[in-house]
Amino acid sequence: FPIDVIALSNAKDFEGYVNVTNVALISGDNGGINISNLENWVVDTDYYDLAPDYTEVVIYTITIQDEEGETVQVTGTIKIVGVSEPPLVETVYEDSGEQILETPDPVEKIEIISGNCTGVTLVDKEVSINTDLYELPKNETVECVVEICYDDDCDEITTITITVIGVNDPPTADPFEKQYFENSGLFSIDVLDISNADDIDGDDTDVISVEFLSGDKRGIDTTTDPKNWTIDTSLYDLDPGDTVIVEYLVTIEDENGATVQINGTIKITGVSDEPTKGPTAVPTVHPTDGPTSSPIVDPTEVPTDSPTSTPTSLPTVQPTDGPTDTPSSAPSCKQLSQDQLVARELNECNVPISSDWDTYALVVEAEAWDMDHDSVTINIFTDDNHCANDGNEYPEKLGVVYTSCSNNATTCSYADYPECDSSTSLTVFCNQASVVDIEILMYSENTISSAAFFEVPNECKTLLPNDPSPSYADFCHFVYRVSCSPCNELTLNAPLSPTTFVPTSMPTSLPTDGPTDLPTAAVNNPPTAEDFEKTFTEDTGEFPIDVIA
Repeated sequence: FPIDVIALSNAKDFEGYVNVTNVALISGDNGGINISNLENWVVDTDYYDLAPDYTEVVIYTITIQDEEGETVQVTGTIKIVGVSEPPLVETVYEDSGEQILETPDPVEKIEIISGNCTGVTLVDKEVSINTDLYELPKNETVECVVEICYDDDCDEITTITITVIGVNDPPTADPFEKQYFENSGLFSIDVLDISNADDIDGDDTDVISVEFLSGDKRGIDTTTDPKNWTIDTSLYDLDPGDTVIVEYLVTIEDENGATVQINGTIKITGVSDEPTKGPTAVPTVHPTDGPTSSPIVDPTEVPTDSPTSTPTSLPTVQPTDGPTDTPSSAPSCKQLSQDQLVARELNECNVPISSDWDTYALVVEAEAWDMDHDSVTINIFTDDNHCANDGNEYPEKLGVVYTSCSNNATTCSYADYPECDSSTSLTVFCNQASVVDIEILMYSENTISSAAFFEVPNECKTLLPNDPSPSYADFCHFVYRVSCSPCNELTLNAPLSPTTFVPTSMPTSLPTDGPTDLPTAAVNNPPTAEDFEKTFTEDTGEFPIDVIA
């Protein structure tokens, strides 16, 4: 601010002009007052750093002289009053990185007053906010109020109100790859499901384009419904072991127009058109389908429409008009039920009593067998009884450890928990064993607690959190044993052994003599059981133990 000393002091002389000849400081801090021009001073209030309501008083003696050399002395006083610093306001956008906020002076201390101040820090006497730590829907805002001190004693304080504005986050998705054998059937792919498409803002996602990149796409339809592809493996004619690789570039978009691009790969592998295991190989059979032609007839069974009385002797010759061979389209064995083909061997769960989801709603079935490729297809879905009850919730994810049919390597397949009307299918390599074991992890959070009382399989280690916090989430650990043939009933706890298949045809003649002795009564064997031991960590909750299992 300028000060005109002659005008402010009303200096005048009736006989001529007057001027300031001398200015002397009497008291006060005059660091912010420039008197190099004795008649026109400049006061810089920014020089002063005063507590609110404190006044700095600067006093000068001023000598004023007229033309004749006559002088008069007056006192000039300048007062600087300290005030509270004005409040500050800043606006930043989510996901814009580290932002330094403007303050008039260096800041010595900060204190959070209210709001979501997760990203606010004091670095090198500057207030900064990391906007990447906020996740907000588009245009949604959060406020943070911070008190800042310009000195160590906080005599000079003010507040800064920071508003963070949400921006649209792009969706996320993972590249995917699916492999099929030629002539193995018609398959469909839900692109959003298999790619784990998601949007952190909660927006719906959609497939807006599928661009063909390379390969033989004759059997793949991506145009009818870009979200749901159809793969017809019968349209490929490949040599055994040859593989066709078809690649696409998939663009996924959220409701606000943000996109992500991923690669989708389909592999078709050629197989032999002729059986490779000789006449004893069992054809692919679905346990729920009946034979397509006349079933195998066991000539040792008594016909259901035979007389109730027992004949005195058995015929010595087989009737000449009976079948002599198994029909070519009939299954080569009696098809067994699911409870004879699949069994749960292990059940370890940590589910609080208050949990809303039923840990036993999972169903695992053997769906089909391919004896040429020594594999069994496993279908995992949700029990109908669970679906019938409104309001039931589901675990979020599945991790399934199995032996991949494509490379004979043990892997962990991650999938969403199959809700009603959906399922997850896996083709498991039997490796010449009569049964296979698959491990299943059900969990309701994104990761399983590192304090789980069971060992997470190595193939599923990515389920463990980086933070080794002992806090528990809901999870279950199962082991299911599945028969590698639709003809072989499971024997629980039996060792894995090479598969022995039943004959493909029945004997063509009956025994000539009946039994000479009555059968002896079966010996009743005692039940079997194993010692068990379970370890728990104190103060981790209440756990069920199924003693039979």
